[in-house]
Amino acid sequence: MALAARIAPAFCICLLLLGGCVSIERVSDEEDATEEAAEAARVLAEVETFDVDQYPLERPERVVDITHRVPERLMEVRAGAGVERTVEGYRVQIFSTDDRRAADEVYTEAEAWWASHRESDELREVFEDAVPEEPPVHLIYRQPLYRVRVGNFTSQERARQLMQVLRNEFSDAFIARSPVTVQQ
Repeated sequence: MALAARIAPAFCICLLLLGGCVSIERVSDEEDATEEAAEAARVLAEVETFDVDQYPLERPERVVDITHRVPERLMEVRAGAGVERTVEGYRVQIFSTDDRRAADEVYTEAEAWWASHRESDELREVFEDAVPEEPPVHLIYRQPLYRVRVGNFTSQERARQLMQVLRNEFSDAFIARSPVTVQQ
């Protein structure tokens, strides 16, 4: 214990001396750096004589010719033109059954009806904004029934017009919601 009591004061004195030396050196380095920065600023102020007002500011004429290989329809913001997508729409259902043969017969009958009536003025008006499809007759199977549907409409009003025409031949016709393919 006596040894520790003698070493502790000597150790503290050494630490104080070393700390004082380090801080003195750091202060002198900081003073030198500050003096150098002040000298550089004085030299720069003496040399800097550029006057911007001596030169008129005129924007140079700049002609840029851009050549690209981008299709015209993209440049005219028609990128989606002609693109097909499936949306919720309407068709006229004319028949449903669980018998595949009966569904095929009605499907064939509906295609024949379409072939004989597609040039009529009445149908041309109905299919004016419908998605063009030849023939617009669809045989759809959703368990447990086969369904025969006609048309591809996004408008319920157009589907209603077709339903009125189809009821002359298919008396049970009604409008059914169905996914349809449209073009933009």
